[in-house]
Amino acid sequence: MAIFSQTDSTERLIGILESEHRALLGGRFDVLQRLMPAKEQCIAALRQTGDISAVLELRQQLERNQSLLQAAAKGINSARKALQQAGRQPAALVTYDRAGNRGEVVPERLSPGHKA
Repeated sequence: MAIFSQTDSTERLIGILESEHRALLGGRFDVLQRLMPAKEQCIAALRQTGDISAVLELRQQLERNQSLLQAAAKGINSARKALQQAGRQPAALVTYDRAGNRGEVVPERLSPGHKA
């Protein structure tokens, strides 16, 4: 019975990891959230068998998805920081005159309560 349970859990986890991989590549973080409970159940079932060979077989998929998750988190943090910076600092407008000389027009900082 335990062998069937381990095989079923392994096969189910393979499917979940493939779905997770597609979701990561597609930026579908809502799908990741829905997959997490089933993924945790499969891993818990594999741990109960005491045989880590199944987990070792899945190691490459687990590491691949972990790398994608880390890259996604890094990208989200970078985007968040860029948005925060954009809100703080007005952008300069780069211009060129007829002679091709570069110039910049930097807007004045306005106080938060200032109305245009």
